[in-house]
Amino acid sequence: MENSNFSQISFVKVFGERNTGTNFLNQLINQNTDLSVLNHGDNKIPKKRLNQIYKHYSFLDKDSPMLRADKKAASLVLDRLVDQQRKDEYLQNFGWKHALVDVENLKVSPRFNETLFVFLIRNPWRFVSALHRRPHNLFPLQKGSLDDFVDSSFLANERDRMPCNFVQSPVEFWNIKVESYFNSQSVLRNSFVVYYEDVMESPGHFLKSLAPCCDVSETLSIPMKSTKGDDKSFDDYQKETAMYDPLSELGETVYFKILGKLNKETLKKTPYMPS
Repeated sequence: MENSNFSQISFVKVFGERNTGTNFLNQLINQNTDLSVLNHGDNKIPKKRLNQIYKHYSFLDKDSPMLRADKKAASLVLDRLVDQQRKDEYLQNFGWKHALVDVENLKVSPRFNETLFVFLIRNPWRFVSALHRRPHNLFPLQKGSLDDFVDSSFLANERDRMPCNFVQSPVEFWNIKVESYFNSQSVLRNSFVVYYEDVMESPGHFLKSLAPCCDVSETLSIPMKSTKGDDKSFDDYQKETAMYDPLSELGETVYFKILGKLNKETLKKTPYMPS
């Protein structure tokens, strides 16, 4: 096993796909432990930084003919600049929290031996439907139904670290990245897989699992404010999670379409495999 000395742990890195609760988990750890959370900003590059580093890219100016004429192309270029930003930060924070995980890449960072890695997984049906509602960093954007979305192909970001440039369905993001979490967990002692639904049911239980690595507060502090731009509280999300049933929520057509695209061997390793 790699990275086996719990006494050395000073940092924590949470990996999880888009819309799977990574912001909540980072806040929960930050508010209740003495670990330093290795995170990054959102995927918007501050204009000041653009002016300093990319000033020769005149098409990024808000009045640029390219921006006005082709917003999709401008969006793609900006996304590639964010890819570079995440790459530049890798040694300090292991890059994009939504990326595929590769142990050999993790070892490059000088913080590797001091870091606890947490791999967060969410119900794949809920992940796909949430990605349809909030298609963060997907290209091209699809505005159709969820049924059509499941069959849509996308260009992966470089920071996704996917083995392919295109995915034939958003379900592939879940298949490939979740499998990378299990592969990484199998060789990293200072790592574990956690399920979004378990964290939402009992945040305190999750925090207790961190006790061998860090000091955990005796008084539980739960982040109550949503990071998704809505008015939902933690209690709202907790109730939604407890009540969620993908078949009744999505209907048979979409439910079975997603099931047909899921990697069954990966799905079997999770609590989500239908009986």
